[in-house]
Amino acid sequence: MLAQFGAGQRAALALTLPASQLEKYLVAWLLSLPVFLVVYLAVFYLADWLVLQAMGLPGQTLVNVFTPDAGPVLLIFLVLHGLALWGSIFYTRLQFVKTAFLGFLVAGALGILNLQGLKALLSKDVRAALPWGDVHFNNATLALPETQAQWLLLLPVVLALLLWAAAYARLTEKQI
Repeated sequence: MLAQFGAGQRAALALTLPASQLEKYLVAWLLSLPVFLVVYLAVFYLADWLVLQAMGLPGQTLVNVFTPDAGPVLLIFLVLHGLALWGSIFYTRLQFVKTAFLGFLVAGALGILNLQGLKALLSKDVRAALPWGDVHFNNATLALPETQAQWLLLLPVVLALLLWAAAYARLTEKQI
């Protein structure tokens, strides 16, 4: 997305374009998030329609991806998009590999530290606990009340906003 700002001659060409850093960032953001989602969904529905037409099955309808279950998937996509955008401007070489490695490393460390911390705080009987999720014991489950659990949906949105802001801040630091 912003890999052209990495290093070398490509960075020099990208940095000398007659546009502000905000305009360059917004073009990358718009193309990689809303435009990508619209094009991806259009191609998905076209492929689904073609398969249904080719199979000739009566009574079959297109898959509905706009269900309430799609909300968490979209939130995860927002965080991954923010991480990818940040990684593409932060690293100069092998942006995808380094960003993916960092993402897996942080997610793994967070999961391990969360489980071990809960075992130390609550009990050795903690069987499974995702970060910011329910805690499962051998014979019971500890969960937040539904009204408070809804606030956890803001966490990925805030994280995505912070990653987008960090990517923009890093882009504004780039100079020839």
